[in-house]
Amino acid sequence: MKKSAVLLSFIMIISCTTTDNFVFRAGPDAVQPRDEKSFFIASDAINEIILNQSVEKNIDGLKEELEAFVEQGKYREALAIFRSLENIGETAPLLEWTEESLKSAYSEKLKEEGHEGAADSVRRIFAPPDSPETDLTALVEGMATIWADRGMKIENGYGFRDVVIGSGFFIHKAGYLLTNYHVIESEVDPEYKGYSKLSIMMSDDPDTKIPAEVIGWDPVFDIALLKADVTPEYIFSLSTREEYTPGEQIFAIGSPGGLEKTITRGILSAEGRRFLELGDVIQVDIPINPGNSGGPVLDSKNKVIGVVFAGIEEYEGVNFVIPMHYVNDFLTDLFLGGRIVHPWIGAGIHESRKGLEVLYVVPGGPADKAGLKKGDVIIELNGDSVTSIQEIHKHILGNDAGTLIPLTVKNGEKIVYCSLAGRQEQHKLEAEAKEIPVDLFPVIFGMDLEETGRSFGNQEYTVKKVYAGTIADEYSIKEGDILIIRKWKINPKRDTFSLEIRMKKKKPGFIDGIILMEGDLKTNNYI
Repeated sequence: MKKSAVLLSFIMIISCTTTDNFVFRAGPDAVQPRDEKSFFIASDAINEIILNQSVEKNIDGLKEELEAFVEQGKYREALAIFRSLENIGETAPLLEWTEESLKSAYSEKLKEEGHEGAADSVRRIFAPPDSPETDLTALVEGMATIWADRGMKIENGYGFRDVVIGSGFFIHKAGYLLTNYHVIESEVDPEYKGYSKLSIMMSDDPDTKIPAEVIGWDPVFDIALLKADVTPEYIFSLSTREEYTPGEQIFAIGSPGGLEKTITRGILSAEGRRFLELGDVIQVDIPINPGNSGGPVLDSKNKVIGVVFAGIEEYEGVNFVIPMHYVNDFLTDLFLGGRIVHPWIGAGIHESRKGLEVLYVVPGGPADKAGLKKGDVIIELNGDSVTSIQEIHKHILGNDAGTLIPLTVKNGEKIVYCSLAGRQEQHKLEAEAKEIPVDLFPVIFGMDLEETGRSFGNQEYTVKKVYAGTIADEYSIKEGDILIIRKWKINPKRDTFSLEIRMKKKKPGFIDGIILMEGDLKTNNYI
């Protein structure tokens, strides 16, 4: 956590310009932007399990719901119930259905409804496998330069073109391609009131701008799916790998500075960097520059293992890639259209020697309804041992809201049953706080406080605990210190929580002083 907090301030988004703002334009394969309710799996049996925290009396009810959903042709709902049954250990054959057969039925239904891209994504049917002879020069035919024209901007009385340039790569024969969300943000942000026009330029005709539209987008993983009226000459194969080898050779293709057909080579430096709200990213040492955003990174088998999204400007060769296996989890929903809503349990977690310790429970969220408490230590999820926040993210991503998830808690090794919900924009909820939200301090700043009174009109607190590797630990705050919060501010546009604190150190020899602390509202400690 500590390293991520320090490095995040240096990360540069690798598009030719960046944008602080984002008008939804639905494509032919799109539906209205989805929200939590539209994909919530309603299950009376799961509701009973959550209410009573017991599964024994409701297994038959779950099986009956599975059968009913299948008979109604609601295969996505049936999949959620099937996975819920598997999660609680019911692995016996269920009505002769398997996860693969349910996916196949769901895929066929989507195809019948005209969602060919979504249908193919359910079964991972995209590009044929490359032959050993396929070289990188053939792959550039599946690339496009993304051109997001935002008109003119005025600086110091002069007008300048405002254009965001990025890269994109085709993943479906019907003209669907992936890029970064930050490249096309002006197209889908309801708060953006300016001009925005999206085009792509094909690698074999870089002078012709072809209109494109945003189908689905995900600000959390910085991914967007576009569609253009073109037939690409090459479709990229998407890797399902979840493990990588530091030092392995990789290739990047993109349009740095708008220079199409640029191929660079390097190595995979590290994995598991926690720079996003969910999951982690891959660090790569490969020549990547502004304009590469949204381009693919390939392994030695020409499979896409990730999507370029950021780098650290001050350090050459320190760049970051979104792992493709995370994108695979929500690819179907990208094809269905709108903004992605990821599932969550609704709790803030800290990785400690004790395990995954609960620091905060979102009021009214799944964890709260299931009875999870601050101080509980999670040791298993779905019966599998979990020791990191990333492992929990990997377990729950790809599931729908409403899916049943059992958590084993160290306190007597009891099982807590949660029903996933759509992930809330917690930073916006926190921004509405009228009083100092001290209960959020453990997950954002890494310290527990106890109110002790007021000092010169300001609230005074005693530090009860500091969690290792957090912002509070970095500031050398210790248990027993007295903190007087003079000012606090939540900035929803920058997603930050700022504090102005007067410190009274418990340890003799320290001079009292004023310190400024800033925490990330989009902390990656939420599950």
